[in-house]
Amino acid sequence: MIMIGQQEEIREYKNRYSFVFSMLLIAFFLLFTRIWYLQILKGKTHYAFSQQQSLRQEKIPGPRGIIYDRHGLPLVDNIPAFDIALIPQLIKNKEETIQNVSQLLQIETETIQAALHKARKDPPFQPVVIKANVSRDEVARVESHLIDMPALEVRIDITRKYLFGEIGAHLLGMLGQISQAELDDLQKQTHTKYDQFSFIGKSGLEKQWEDYLSGTDGYAYVAVDSRGYRRQEHEKNIFGFLSSIEEQPGHNLYLTIDQDLQNAAYEALKNEVGSVVALNPKTGEVLAMISNPAFDATIFSRGVPPEDWKDLVNNPYKPLKNKAIQDHYPPGSTYKVITAIAGLEDKKITPTVKYNCNGLFRYMGGLYRCWQEKGHGLVSLHRAIGESCDVFFYNTGVLTGIDRLAHFGKMFGLGQKTGILLENEQPGLAPTQKWRAQRFGSPWIPGETVSNAIGQGFNLVTPLQLANVYATIANGGKLFRPYLVSHIETPQGNTIKEFHPELISEIEVPAQTVEEVKQGLWEAVNKPGGTAYYRARLPEVDVLGKTGTSQVVSLKEEDRGKKCHEIDFKFRDHALFAAFAPRNDSEIAVGVVVEHGCHGSSTAAPIAKAIIEAYFYKKKILKEKKQKKELEEHREESEI
Repeated sequence: MIMIGQQEEIREYKNRYSFVFSMLLIAFFLLFTRIWYLQILKGKTHYAFSQQQSLRQEKIPGPRGIIYDRHGLPLVDNIPAFDIALIPQLIKNKEETIQNVSQLLQIETETIQAALHKARKDPPFQPVVIKANVSRDEVARVESHLIDMPALEVRIDITRKYLFGEIGAHLLGMLGQISQAELDDLQKQTHTKYDQFSFIGKSGLEKQWEDYLSGTDGYAYVAVDSRGYRRQEHEKNIFGFLSSIEEQPGHNLYLTIDQDLQNAAYEALKNEVGSVVALNPKTGEVLAMISNPAFDATIFSRGVPPEDWKDLVNNPYKPLKNKAIQDHYPPGSTYKVITAIAGLEDKKITPTVKYNCNGLFRYMGGLYRCWQEKGHGLVSLHRAIGESCDVFFYNTGVLTGIDRLAHFGKMFGLGQKTGILLENEQPGLAPTQKWRAQRFGSPWIPGETVSNAIGQGFNLVTPLQLANVYATIANGGKLFRPYLVSHIETPQGNTIKEFHPELISEIEVPAQTVEEVKQGLWEAVNKPGGTAYYRARLPEVDVLGKTGTSQVVSLKEEDRGKKCHEIDFKFRDHALFAAFAPRNDSEIAVGVVVEHGCHGSSTAAPIAKAIIEAYFYKKKILKEKKQKKELEEHREESEI
């Protein structure tokens, strides 16, 4: 018989049992509900997520397009490069990993932390490059530690190789890592192929044709184990789509440049500071463009070392600047062709009118000297151009006036950009009375016309403008827009864009006027007494040209009377020479500017001669090869 106390105890436990049983039922219900939610309602989603955790996305870089010269010679190509990356997803102990990697690769921990911080918003499985362009020894060292540090990865990427080093570096341009501002701007334009690790064109043709040259990266998903090691490549992902996106190479550029001519120009200019431009007067094609000093753009293609960047930036001769279009200079006596044309067209002079040059010219209380201290005697137009008589052009310039000089200069493209598709081209300057009033707030001083008539004063030209003026004279008055790209091809070899000569204007100057100027330019090179007779003449082709020397600063009193090479380099005169050949049906025009080169005749003229000589030598060789081939084909047909 159960006692009363025991009954109360049983009743109490019974109540507790009901409570516990209810709680267990609720718990099982919640657990069942959760399992149903996870396995049934959200089962596919979570299965996909679990599968994704075993996949790793790897980028397959899309190579940039190749750049060729006019004959199909590669100038810029792509080569493999090795990078070391960390995969954030596989980092177990961040501080320890960073410390170990820092010691292994001999880089600062701050550098690693900065790279990881920059990529903090990216998917954790995406590798973060912490050291680019590593050597094969570093690759071997890293691979030997992959078991200990599974978050490390050796990646093969593609880097840009400029096959001729410094030659043509400013023209071809360089690459650099994209800035945040550039990335934002490109994304606004719906360009989705770039990320914060992309390298894009920063200057030259690489920048101008970025949209065509840049490839599109591909992606592949690879299966990895719990330690991050690759197991196998998946052909399809869990959603049924292809797990890899094929990379797309960029388009290829074919230039108007002749690399043999580039090499000749580089060798001729190599020891000087300045620039050379060679054009085809019939089309406006740029055959050569060299700026010196230069740089090897390959070092920029994956990130320039700080010490190299510092050397380039601190170099007083500005090796990063393309002097052919981004610097402008007083044209010196090369400008005298403009003064001659203005004088002839305005009927201020005739080809036979003579001025007496005794070495001095007095005007408006000023005294102006001829470079020939004793003077040239009685001089007419042809001899004045050939021997570069300053007094003749002082007289012509004063009679013509500064506004008319500027008018004819602008007709030949001076004082305005040529329109070549390269960034930061300078327009130069063709001064007028209006320009002076706006610039200085004072009227034109008549004596300033004297200096401007011989290419001094306010006149400024770029080497490209200089070459284009003489190309326009060479072809009889057609001003073309210079261009660099012949056509663009797909990686499969299909032409998608072609470029043709673009005529800006035809100069309203009679052919006879141009011929009178040409005769003076011929005498400058081919007649004894001409300023370039000993330096630019070629035996088998008529070269026409004009020397020029432009003053940089007024000489100090202690430097007066010294020879040019005895003066401090930065105070020496610039040397210029512009030429074309042959006289009729001209094929090449050249503009040369040598900074602080002293004399156009001794410094600049031989450079132009070397380029013109290289052009016609190659033409001769190609002609001989063609004739030999045709002869062999004729013999084969005869035998058949």
